[in-house]
Amino acid sequence: MKKTLLIILLFAQGILSAQNLPIKDCTNRACDEKALQELFASAEQALYDHFGFSYNDSIYFELEAKRDSIIFDKSYAWVNEQALYRYQQVIANAIDYSRLSKGHSYSLSWVQKKIYPSEEIPELKEVEQVPFAILAKDFNAKGRKASYQYYCQAYLQNNLREWNFDDDENIEADFVFNQGKLISVNFIYPSLSGKKAFDIAALAKTIEADSIEKASLVEKEAYTFKFKSKSSRTPIISEKRKEFLENQFDFLIDNHLWRPLKTFVSAGRHVDGQLVIIDTSDNPGNYFTGEALEEALKNKKIKRRWWKAIPTLEDIDLSMLTKEINEKSNKLEKVPVYPGCNVSDSNNELKQCFQMNALSHVAENYEYPARARDLRIQGKVNIDFVIEKDGSISSIEVLRALDENADLEAIQVVSKIPNMERAACDGENFVRMPFTLPINLKL
Repeated sequence: MKKTLLIILLFAQGILSAQNLPIKDCTNRACDEKALQELFASAEQALYDHFGFSYNDSIYFELEAKRDSIIFDKSYAWVNEQALYRYQQVIANAIDYSRLSKGHSYSLSWVQKKIYPSEEIPELKEVEQVPFAILAKDFNAKGRKASYQYYCQAYLQNNLREWNFDDDENIEADFVFNQGKLISVNFIYPSLSGKKAFDIAALAKTIEADSIEKASLVEKEAYTFKFKSKSSRTPIISEKRKEFLENQFDFLIDNHLWRPLKTFVSAGRHVDGQLVIIDTSDNPGNYFTGEALEEALKNKKIKRRWWKAIPTLEDIDLSMLTKEINEKSNKLEKVPVYPGCNVSDSNNELKQCFQMNALSHVAENYEYPARARDLRIQGKVNIDFVIEKDGSISSIEVLRALDENADLEAIQVVSKIPNMERAACDGENFVRMPFTLPINLKL
């Protein structure tokens, strides 16, 4: 008799499914399942101790019982294939072979939990010195932080490029550091092929040596570094990921597995009793998720709506997922006021004044790097940043890179943009507002 289970990528609490696999020192199903869960949890912790950080993963096995042994027909790890042997050892050593049904096949799945929920841990606040970057040593605090994260991002992205990483794939993960030491990884979008996600995590761990030895991190508690591979920034969902998502939705919905479905679509962030929030502007996979749920509701496969898309699918065009001021400000009662602009002007006038002053700031302060000039480097650098509720500039990030020296100079210039006289307002409340500033370099 063959019993099968479709593997489900659930990045939440550990879940074990076993068809009454008999375990030593047990005499009933409840004991078998509890003992196996404890053994898997112990193996999971041993993996964390071995690699030096915790991470989320989905493990799957199919095994067949022989006379006095078992054969693993299929073994699968979504992130870390190195973990399979340890889990196989745990299973083989734990089985009570005297109670094993000869010729019977079993399916097991185990989901590793994330020890440090990255969504509850703040991002890095300040860096005193930037590793590898002598050019950034005199930057202000905002510039040093952005430069540090720029190098971390580039360090990981360049290795993906050297590994011939498939551009049709993507990796997105939150790396949780504590005083420069990697302690946990929350994979949001692991690669669907190539198994490069865990390689990136292991590579991120090597950042800590440079961070501790060459940079003085002001942060004393844990902080989060968010990594997105270059391809994950494109508004096009790959066929591989689309096929994967379709298979998962069909299985979960057809089998009425509502709680696992909520966990799946929220990447493990769902809280019982609350609406599942899907940010369709954040990633093309989320847009696809929203469409799939709406279609299932329309076809009555889902009885009621338990999610909320922000913005709604009607408000967003899949081909336009960038966060531009013109898109966001049209929905605001009051846009940010750049110093020197008239607070009483209309939103359109304030937007024009903002853009004119921001571009003037770049033109007056950007110094074409000598090395970039010598190499005749020309092109565009796109800088993403956020205007906070208090009008300050934060979260500076190079969205489109050109050249190391040119990128760093762009970071420095944006870090010197003055605080706004007033932040954006949505009704009576001040709100954070993302902005993308294009800097064109031409000799």
